[in-house]
Amino acid sequence: MEQDCKCYLYKDRGDRMGSNFMVQVGVYILCKKDNGTMFIKKPIDKYNYINTLFFIPLKKNIQLSPLKNPRLAPVYGGMRGSCAQFVITHKQDAVSYFYENFRDDYFKIVKEEAVRRNYTLPWKNNDDVICFHLRFEDMANARDIDSTNGFNRYKTWIETGNYVKEYKKCVSDDQCPIKIDTFERKINELQKRHHEKQIYIVTYGRVPAKYMEIITKYRLMLINNNKEELDCWLMTNCHTLVMTKSTFPITPAFYFQGKEIHYQVWPRWACLGVGSKYDKSGWIGFN
Repeated sequence: MEQDCKCYLYKDRGDRMGSNFMVQVGVYILCKKDNGTMFIKKPIDKYNYINTLFFIPLKKNIQLSPLKNPRLAPVYGGMRGSCAQFVITHKQDAVSYFYENFRDDYFKIVKEEAVRRNYTLPWKNNDDVICFHLRFEDMANARDIDSTNGFNRYKTWIETGNYVKEYKKCVSDDQCPIKIDTFERKINELQKRHHEKQIYIVTYGRVPAKYMEIITKYRLMLINNNKEELDCWLMTNCHTLVMTKSTFPITPAFYFQGKEIHYQVWPRWACLGVGSKYDKSGWIGFN
């Protein structure tokens, strides 16, 4: 019977939290959808980020294969591949599948751990808050170029099932800070639409002067230099989350407890099925 059960190789990466979450959650939901098991090549605690706040529910609910050398189900390669494969195979975006099957129960596990760590929110009511993530630090000097064509190209590969055959990383699929005029336009739109809510900018590292001018002009609150897990905890617990071109906020987006997620159009999001004909996430795209 075990030989008939699909078995997936659990993967991690040498880079940061968001990239690890994207590849790991993709493999995880492929395995769960197929009622399969997971194979690990090293002790589970040796995997990158596995003991961090939002990975703990995955760790607790992985069903490991009892076989020493199982036949592994093929999985598309790279950070984007496992989620893209899920969408193509099961005709549903990865986000809504996670929401429907895991989010509520797994958030309870995360919340218990956050309480144990004494994580607190700098606001009293989540409905009063918009969190807007900006990627600076290592990507502060990267250029934000229009991603519409790249997003549509990735989306087509997903919808036609040709992702593996045709995938080539688009030049606009790099992480970067949002272009300054797009930033101001989006802030202006959010304040007009949600005039009663406070916007918090969540980032890490030095904030360039031109962005600080916008933050000051619109009386935004700045959250900077927190730990990764705490920043994700904050972004999980707000009314509206705004995701720009960074994989970092994918983790709180999967556990999100608020009402709206706005995403800057970016090819990487298309690999989740977002923006495709399979999209039931409810996420709102903008350029």
